[in-house]
Amino acid sequence: MAAVACGAPSARTATAIEPLDPQQPHYGKSYAEWAAAWVEWVYEWPETAACPDPIGDTTGALCAFGQDPNGPVFFLGGDWGGVARRPSCVAPAGKALFMPIYVGTFQDNGGVPATMVKTDAQLKASAAAELQPVSKVFFSIDGNSVSLGPYAIVAAPYQYTLPPEPNTFTCQGSPGVTGTYSGYASGYFVLLPPLSVGPHTIAFSAKQDMTPTSAAFSLDVEYDPLTIR
Repeated sequence: MAAVACGAPSARTATAIEPLDPQQPHYGKSYAEWAAAWVEWVYEWPETAACPDPIGDTTGALCAFGQDPNGPVFFLGGDWGGVARRPSCVAPAGKALFMPIYVGTFQDNGGVPATMVKTDAQLKASAAAELQPVSKVFFSIDGNSVSLGPYAIVAAPYQYTLPPEPNTFTCQGSPGVTGTYSGYASGYFVLLPPLSVGPHTIAFSAKQDMTPTSAAFSLDVEYDPLTIR
């Protein structure tokens, strides 16, 4: 099922901010490559015993956690599901912003029991299927909504190397997982150009219908304000 934008579209202004062209590379990477880098960011967080989680954070205060201070792009998190209002995120001026509006289950063999390990072809097929149950996706920047059809990414390949424990698997209750893994991810991703200094509002939501192999899922996220400083 093709996902469609939902919600009432806002009136556009002459200064409406548009995401960067998803058909072109930006800052040295394609959209699919930035999607892979985003997944790698999530897996390679330098966790501590407190297990900070920018995706699960409901305030936005952790949005700078694990970011590359020298990179041209700043990652924003979606949500593991549910509603998140994040008024406390501060992003650096001069950097583009990349975020998942919806991203399916990461398809790799990290932490998977030996009897459940998938082949590369199976991982890719599973990732591609993640977009089929998505029925609604919505994104807006400063009140201007964007149709997300062109921003779908199917089975972007990624590879990550887990840092020493505690790592993301430790914090998810699966200790002892180390090494390098490859996989695929599908979703809707947006890359925004650097925003002007000051407050902005980013809002996005998604809905995944129930299927024979997965439960229904929805998220509703707002960065309001997202402060550029």
